[in-house]
This record gives sequence, structure tokens and C-alpha cells, in this order.
Amino acid sequence: MKMRLWKWVVLGMFSLSACTKPPLGPPIPQTEEKTSEAQPLPEGGVERLKALAQMGDTSAQRKLGECYFYGLEGLPEDETEGAKWVGRAAQGGDIEAQYVLGLLYFYGYGLQENGLESVKWFRLAAKQGHTDAQRHMGGWYLEGHLLEGEEAEPVDDLRVLAESGHAEAQHRLGTLYLRGRIGGPEGEAEGLEWLKKSAEGGYERAKVFFQWAIKAEQFSRLAQGGDARAQFELGRSCLYGRGVKADEAEAVKWLKAAAAGGHKEARKLLADIAEAERLKKLAPEGDPAVQWKLGLSYFSRRGLAKDELEGARWLQKAAQGGHVAAQYRFAEEYSKNGSLARDEREAAKWVEAAAQGGHREAQFEMAQRYSNACGVAKDEREAAKWMEAAAQGGHVEAQHKLGQMYAEGRGVEENFAEGVRWVKAAAQGGDKEAQHTLGQWYFEGRKVGKDEREAEKWLRKAAKQGSWEAGKLLEKLKELRGLKALARKGSAAAQYRLGQAYARMDEESEGPGGEEACKWMKVAAQGGHVEAQYRLGKLCREGKGGGEAEGLKWMRRAARRGHEGARRFLYFWEEAKRLRKLAEEGDIEAQYTLGEYYFDGAGLEENEGESVKWWTKAAQGGHVEAQHRLGRHFWDKGTEGSEAEGLKWMEAAARGGDLEAQLDLGKGYFEGRRGKPDIALGVQWLKAAAQGGHKEASYELGERCFRGLGPARDEGEGLKWMRVSAAQGYARAQEVLLGLEEVYRLKALARRGDTQAQFEVGEYYIHGRRPLKGAAPEGGMAEPFVHFFSPSKGGGEAEGAKWLRRAALGGHVEAQFELGKWCFHSADKKNAAAGVKWLKAAAQGGHVGAEDFLRRGAWEMRTNTYEWF
Repeated sequence: MKMRLWKWVVLGMFSLSACTKPPLGPPIPQTEEKTSEAQPLPEGGVERLKALAQMGDTSAQRKLGECYFYGLEGLPEDETEGAKWVGRAAQGGDIEAQYVLGLLYFYGYGLQENGLESVKWFRLAAKQGHTDAQRHMGGWYLEGHLLEGEEAEPVDDLRVLAESGHAEAQHRLGTLYLRGRIGGPEGEAEGLEWLKKSAEGGYERAKVFFQWAIKAEQFSRLAQGGDARAQFELGRSCLYGRGVKADEAEAVKWLKAAAAGGHKEARKLLADIAEAERLKKLAPEGDPAVQWKLGLSYFSRRGLAKDELEGARWLQKAAQGGHVAAQYRFAEEYSKNGSLARDEREAAKWVEAAAQGGHREAQFEMAQRYSNACGVAKDEREAAKWMEAAAQGGHVEAQHKLGQMYAEGRGVEENFAEGVRWVKAAAQGGDKEAQHTLGQWYFEGRKVGKDEREAEKWLRKAAKQGSWEAGKLLEKLKELRGLKALARKGSAAAQYRLGQAYARMDEESEGPGGEEACKWMKVAAQGGHVEAQYRLGKLCREGKGGGEAEGLKWMRRAARRGHEGARRFLYFWEEAKRLRKLAEEGDIEAQYTLGEYYFDGAGLEENEGESVKWWTKAAQGGHVEAQHRLGRHFWDKGTEGSEAEGLKWMEAAARGGDLEAQLDLGKGYFEGRRGKPDIALGVQWLKAAAQGGHKEASYELGERCFRGLGPARDEGEGLKWMRVSAAQGYARAQEVLLGLEEVYRLKALARRGDTQAQFEVGEYYIHGRRPLKGAAPEGGMAEPFVHFFSPSKGGGEAEGAKWLRRAALGGHVEAQFELGKWCFHSADKKNAAAGVKWLKAAAQGGHVGAEDFLRRGAWEMRTNTYEWF
């Protein structure tokens, strides 16, 4: 279900793995609350809106885009069309549209995912003062996600977030000052100030910096006295900027002093620094191998302070020079939330370049990308091509997957022998998944010769490497071996259990199949095992051990021995024969029942086509239950034309007086079974079923009237039908009525000034929390109010806030806390100050949650930075 968001969260998006989407709907930023106050459509409705949009009205274009995204105002739900109109509004200068377009590009909704375009539109909106876009950009650069050529502007975005009180942003900004990336030589004091604010805000890495600062001071005193260990630690701190400003010259001075004192690690670090300096001098000359090493040094801190952006730049130069390892590693910076804006298409471009250069991991990744449509269009043939290239190079995981592709005919011509060859190569190479696959194939014996010894050998290898599935299959193998030993000695019980085990494996597609099940079941049946005779009869009837005649033979033997299941089967089988004769003679009741027999598999093999055939004959003869069955069948089918066919039969059954059909038809009209909802007809048929005595229809009608879901909200009418349903014994209606009595009781107390009652009524309206005390009626639902009275379904946040405010003014601490939080969460930013006031009042009243909220996260709620819906 798509959710409308007024505020989008952006700082958490970088934890997402490559090629995955967040679990949210399209990012048109609009809440339910905003919708109620949203700009109304111009006079003339959606047609006028389209006309204005075509004339270049950017607000109309944005609104039209929103309507297409959510299928509002009678327009079809179309993300591509929605993105098109949002894009036009953005190009026309609409700030909100620019922000939304950035989100669309980032998440790939209605547009091809594109990190560079995403940042471009976020930046445009941020520069014009869009606070969410500014916070978004700040969050983006907080993790160092920079674009090539951008240095100064990201700092402005980061500063916005730092000034709002974000401790991590403060740390990042302070670090940039201390590393000399911004602010120049005079920036050290400002950097330290930001780090101090970050530490005071509770950010652990900033605290660690100041702990290192204390240590650096101690090291400095000891180093001055000639302590080689302290000299080494001080030099390393200066090199990496731990507790002091990064200063390579100062680092080298102290490391040389430590080395002169015999410190081995200092000598090694000096060698790394010298090598890094050598690489820095040679890299501009254009040698890709040197540029590759320098880039890695920036990531690994080998002789250099860690600087992912600088590392990415040198990796890019090496990649552009044709260095395949650099190409593959540089792609990670685009796809794995590295130092560059996430862009799977750009990542795929560099992975493919590395793959063409012979990089085995890159070849395997390209195969995965083509299989999963990650940064490239889905193409199983291309996937197979790259998988084979990696497999030929000895990549064991690629060998396993290529074997499966050959076995399944996916991207290549099906060739099971070739599949076995590749899977065996991977298994011999130590891949546990391939060992499990090979063991399973030998165990099943379906396309390779059945060989339990080979199966056990490979399954044991996989299980030793931690394959849970292989261990599970080994246990089955052991169980079968034990049962076989007993079965061969003549134990009918073991023979039956062995047949059952094989039958289960056949159902789960984990074993040799029905043939083995029938073989052992037959041995047990011939030995007189009654349950085996019955089961064998069923297997034969299913075509796994003989025809229907063979199945009936074993069923009759079991029935003669007193097996109830066999007797019941034979009864239904005989009854089915009788019904068929009557049905063919035109008996509509027999036709309907025969359809039911085919549908349920009672005495006959399940056959949907035969069911529909006999139901149709009965329905045409006026059988209302058959008409209802056909209506439900076609609705559930969901194919083209089935909706109209289902509606035709459902209406026939409803007109014939079938109460279940009337209920289903009423719901169907509310759901839009005719293409769009028809509220009047929905109410008409629900009322017909309710007046006919259908207790669920009475409840459904009562709920819709009470909540205003379709018909106009009419609490009195809703309660009337709810009471009818409850009197008929419908547990849900009984429980809702009990809850309503409690609500009305609380309202009466609240009006008389009871603060606890005022608090509970406020919670009911805002959160839909159930005020009913005590156990629910038997068969009732545990928490009906959460659904039945949720605020967006007929409650009212404004009403809830009114009652919370009364309780808060009366000194109710929990009400003060809840009211404060509600003020922060509401769409009205003016409520933020009131939220602080009420939270402080709750904290002064001893509310621990309010104290914690104010101490840790007030700024977060104020900016909605981490508020997920």
C-alpha cells in the first residue's frame, strides 16, 4: 500500500544494501492530515487541473503528478505519468516538485534510479531554502557521499544539519576542519569547537576524539622525555588526526625519534609513509597501478590519514586507465554506499569493464546483475554468458550457479549432464552449496542415477561446512536407512512408515517421489496393513501407483477391515456416481452437489473445470447457491472478463434471496467490482442481507454507517445495526458495543472534569487505543478498537488533542507527555513550541519518558529527521 509522506527520512537510506528498495511507497510527500487541508482542485475538477498543467502552471503540474501517483480524482494509478508531471513542475521552478523529483530519482519510482540526477534536484531545492532538501543533503554528505568536483557546497549542506544540533554532523564538520579540508590553517579552533559540541551531544566518536586528545597530551609529555613508545603513539596520532590535528610532518618527526629508539612499529609506519609519499609523487604521471595502490592506501590508512573521497578519486583515475581491480573496486563506491552518490547503472558500467578485463569476481557479479536486473536490464542469456566466463576461470560459486542454470534451462539450452559437470566441479572446489545440491540430486535420483552413497558423501561434506539443509537431508537419509532395514525384515509397520516418508518427500520435492512411496505402501498393504491399504488406494487414485480400479480395490479391502476413511471415501464415490446420473438427467440440486464434490475432491479427483461446468448447469436452472458459488469463483479467479462474469452470477444469487450473495455483492460494490465503487448499491445489498437476518451483514452495515465508510457518517444508524448484529450473537459486534459503552462512560466522566477520563478519551481519538477493561467475549477479537476506531477512519486527532489538553491543564502528567509528543508529530510546525512546553511540564512532574525525550531527541522530532511512517 502506498503511503503519503509529508516528511521523508533520508539519513537512514545509506544502510540499504545494493539493489534493494526501502519498504516504502512512492515519495509524494503528503500525509492524511495534509490531504484533508490540501489545495482543493480548481473549479472544473481534474479536467481543469489538466488544462492548467498543460498551460505551465507548476503547482497544477505537481498536483496532477500526485493524482497519478495515487490514482486520485478518478485518474488511473500511474507512477510514470506522475513522475512526468512532477518533472515538468520541477523544471518550471517549483521547489517542492524539485525535492520530490530528487526522491523519485533516488528510489527509482516512475523513473530510472539515478543518484546523480537525484542530487542535482535536491541541491536545486536546497539552494532555494527547502529545509527538507537541505537536511537531505546534509545527511547525504554526513557519510561522505560526495560527487566528483564537489567540495565547498557539501559543507554548506552539512553545516545546516550541524547547526540544527545533529551530533554526528557536528563531528563530521569538525573532522573536515581538523584535516585541513576546509577552513585552512586557522580552522583548527573551529573544528575543535564542533567536535566539542558533538561530544556534548553524546556522539561516541567525538567523545573518543577527546579521549585521544587527553592521551595525546600524555604521550606528548612522555615523548619529550624520550619514551620511544610514547613517541610512536604521538606520531601515529598526528598522522591519523587522533585527538590532534592531522599533521604529517609532525608525525614523521616523532616516528623517526621512536625508530631511533628502536621501536619496530615506528620503522614500519615510516616505511608506509615513505611509500605513500612515493605513490603521491608518481600517481599524477598516470600509471594506473600506482594510482590503484594510492587509492587503496587512502581507504586502508596505510601511511596516510583515511580519506575515502581522495581514495575514490585515485581509484577512478586507475579505473579510467584500464586497471581491472581498480574498476571493480571503484564500482563498490557507487553500489555499496561508498564515498560516491549511489548509482547502480554507473556501478554496473565499471563492473562490466572489469569483467571484460578478466576479473573473475566482476564476471560473477555481472551475471548476478543481469539475473536480478541490478543496474542493467534483466537478461538471462547475458547472465549465463558472464557466469560461464567466471566458472571457466575457476570461480566455484559461479560454477555451482552455472550448473543450476544448465539443469533448469535458464539462459542456456537445458542440459542436465552439463549441469552436473559444473555443480560437481564446484563441489570438488569446496563450495558447500554445490555439495548440498549434488548430494540432493544423487539422493533424488531424478536426473542422475540414484546413489545413496554418493548422496551421503556430498551431504556430509556440506554439513561439515555448516549447511543446515544438508544436515537435515542427512537425517532423512539415516531415517530411511533404518526403516529400510526393518522393512526388508518384513515389518509391515516399517514398510508403511517408509512409504509415508517417501510420500512426504514427494510432496515437499525433497526425495525420489511417489514411485518409492507406492512400492513400499503396496508391500505393507499386501501384508495386511489397513492404513497402508487406504493410503495406497489414494495414491493409485492420484495416478501414482495405478489407475482408479486399482485404487478402489485397495479402498474396498481397507473398508472391509473397518477403516473409517476408506468407508467414507467409498460412500462418497458411490454417491458421486448416483449424483452424476441425476445431474445428467437435469436435477439441479444434484448438479450443484456434484460441482461441490469435484471442487472438494470428495469421492472424485479434484477438478476445477468439472466443478464450474456442473455449477453453471445448476445456476442456469436457477439454483441460487450455485449462482453464488460461480460468482465467488470468477471473482477469485481475477482474469480478464472474470470480474464481469462473477458480478453477473452474484447478482442473480442476490436477487434470488441468497443472504451470503447479498453480503458479498454489497462488499463488491463498495470495492468497485463494476470498475468504480457504487456506494448506493453497496448499501442497498448490505441492507437487504441485514434485513434478511444475516448477522455479519448487520455488523458490516453498522460499521460503515458509524465510521462513514461509503455512506454518510451516521452514528445512530450504525449503532442500530451493530445492536441487531450483537443480538444475533455476532461476537465482533458484541465486543465493539462493550467498547462503545466504555467510551461513552468515559466521555461523561471527562465532561465532569475527570482528568484520567479526559486522558483516556484523548488517547482513544488520537491512537484508537481500546479503553475496554476486562476480557473480551468468547470468540471476540483482542483489540477491536485499534482497527474500528483508528483516527483516519472516523476518529479525529483534533478532538483527541482537545481532551488531552484538558487533562494536561488539570495536571495529568501522562497527558502532558502525550500532548507534547503529538505537538511534535503534527503537521503544524507552530505546535513545536507548545510541544516543548508540555514536555517540560511532564518532566517537572516526574515523567521519566519526557525527561529522556527532551534530553536525547527533541531536535530530531522537531526536524522530523528520523521520523519513519
